[in-house]
Amino acid sequence: MKKLITLLLVLVTLNGYSQVVIDNEKIGKLCFEIHNTYRDSAHQRILHEGCKKAADFQVDYLYKNGVVSHKNPKVGYGTQEERFSKFNTETIKLKDYYDNTKYKEYPKYDYCGEIITYSYNREFIVDSLLEKNISKYIINNFVKSKGHFYAMTKNSYKRQNHYGYFSVRTKVIEYDENSNRVYLLIYCVGMFGSEGYIPPNSLF
Repeated sequence: MKKLITLLLVLVTLNGYSQVVIDNEKIGKLCFEIHNTYRDSAHQRILHEGCKKAADFQVDYLYKNGVVSHKNPKVGYGTQEERFSKFNTETIKLKDYYDNTKYKEYPKYDYCGEIITYSYNREFIVDSLLEKNISKYIINNFVKSKGHFYAMTKNSYKRQNHYGYFSVRTKVIEYDENSNRVYLLIYCVGMFGSEGYIPPNSLF
């Protein structure tokens, strides 16, 4: 009988939590849209698959291990720059400055920053605006930090293309069905890069 009661309690808990479906990818894209509102209209960032892969890699490590860090124990992926390079491997050939008959190969994309935020037991109302409210909360955390805000809004050069992605992982800690409120664990990693303007006569 005691085992049956325990089983029923577990089922009730799981069923309660299963009522809250959170779209992490939607939150990430909403974060991206909101962060662009803080940037100059002439330097809007573009969603980028390489940035997504680098952000996914780090946020999964943080979420699974319950840590908050820019470091990663995997060899070759330990720093932000290394992770960015691993997932952005395209190169371009440019004419040698001293000899136009020769060329040098350079990375196509430059690393521009990684930002991380973490929240535990944050309360949200479960409604049609849940993902939007979570994304607003995440970006507001970044805005309140001088360093994070700078990474979100800085522009390197006027003629550069700017890229990025926000990867989000959430976990329901508690769901109060009576008040329709959910309490969440949230991890978010933003990864940013750029592609410099190359004069046509420099291309090999």
